[in-house]
Amino acid sequence: MVTDTGETPKLIANQLDPSPPKRKFINWMLVTILIIIGILIFMELSLFIIKDIGVDRISQQDGLAGAYNHISSFAESPTGDLWVGMTGGVSKIDGENIQSYTEDDGLFARDARNLTVAHDGDLWVNTYYGFGGSQGVSRFNGEDWVQYTRSQLRGRVNTIESDSYGNVWFGTDNGVSKYDGENWETYTSLDGLIGDNVKVIAVSPKGDIWFAGSGFTDDGYTHGLSYFDGEDWKNYTKTDGLAGSVNTIEVDQNGVLWVGTFNGVSRFDGENWITYTMADGLIDDNVRAIAFGSENTIWFGTEKGITQFNEESWFSLLPLSSNFMINDLIVDAQNNLWVASNQGLYKYDTNRIILPFYVRNWQIIRVALVVVIIILLLIVGLYFSNESIKERLRISLSMSIKSVSISFIFVSFFSLLSIPSYPYFGLIILIPIWILAIALTTSIGVFVGLLQSNDFTATKTTAILAGVVIGGLSSFIFFAISRMT
Repeated sequence: MVTDTGETPKLIANQLDPSPPKRKFINWMLVTILIIIGILIFMELSLFIIKDIGVDRISQQDGLAGAYNHISSFAESPTGDLWVGMTGGVSKIDGENIQSYTEDDGLFARDARNLTVAHDGDLWVNTYYGFGGSQGVSRFNGEDWVQYTRSQLRGRVNTIESDSYGNVWFGTDNGVSKYDGENWETYTSLDGLIGDNVKVIAVSPKGDIWFAGSGFTDDGYTHGLSYFDGEDWKNYTKTDGLAGSVNTIEVDQNGVLWVGTFNGVSRFDGENWITYTMADGLIDDNVRAIAFGSENTIWFGTEKGITQFNEESWFSLLPLSSNFMINDLIVDAQNNLWVASNQGLYKYDTNRIILPFYVRNWQIIRVALVVVIIILLLIVGLYFSNESIKERLRISLSMSIKSVSISFIFVSFFSLLSIPSYPYFGLIILIPIWILAIALTTSIGVFVGLLQSNDFTATKTTAILAGVVIGGLSSFIFFAISRMT
């Protein structure tokens, strides 16, 4: 005779069958696979949607000159108007209005490669036609176009820049030509240029000029930078600290030189050279464009996307599409970032952009999320399969949360402080790593417990020890990732 005492009988481990039913487990595995596939598709679609938030594309339908997607360069007028050079012509953007000019209006040739707005407000355009190189330069005063041929310019023009004294500088394959409004003057390697093939020109706030050139000298082929203060020349090469062949040059308001090269960005303060690469936070080492934003931010355009640097931290915007190559960047008075690319003209509202991700980190997070999902779904499947595993899972999960969190929270907290400008970015990385650590610890506790004994002591002990180890390792992984951003 059995007497009902009203008490709930205690769970006896050896009375429980540790083997889950095969059919139920297989069915759950199939459901797990389908759920994972659905989540991966959802993540890709979400990324496609999210990365476009805060980004506007301007096309010929909006009034741009060219029907093609290739946008070459920018120039800003003293009144804040933005001039855009492209395959097909030039366009002036004044707020919401766009006015375009082509060959039919007086442009020398259809492709506008380089632009500058001179001190008097005139627009200068270096034009190309197909693969024939520079055809000449067009000057526009708002009403009339004036043309300048190769013979006047002393060669085929590669780039144009203007200074605050009213001079316009032309980098050619035969040196540098300067036009002061009346007279022409040419400088070559005989005067001090590092090379006669001048591809890039930049003007400092105090009026000094920087040139990127290359050519053959008595010592062989050379390339690098030339600095000209109006009287004296000084040249810099890789032996001085320059990272490599120059793509672009910009000088900030403090007179610091920033040089985009094929091997990263070189910074020169007049005495010391520092080079930044992908190891520091660049999305790609081939830096093709540089622009200065508000609050000491600097934008770098590369072959693989855009990176922002604010003297303390780095982050990069996800590329808008594959093979997205940046040709030029400029930041307007409203702090909008304009992007000239081989796939069109884009305007980034830097106040609306979300998910400012470094692409490599996004891949890490995406993989971590998938692993977390797989482990959690398997654990859930086991949870509904067998009472013994259900109890072990409850014990292991409880111990894992405590042990992982204790060893994880301190290092992670200080790591968050290392990303002061974008703490939410740190949280986006932190949460998946924390969940992954708990999921791994829980699963280890369950399976080791099943292998070791029929009671639940091994599950509890394993979960505590694994939680401390995995939590500590995870916190240092998060710290390493936070230092890369």
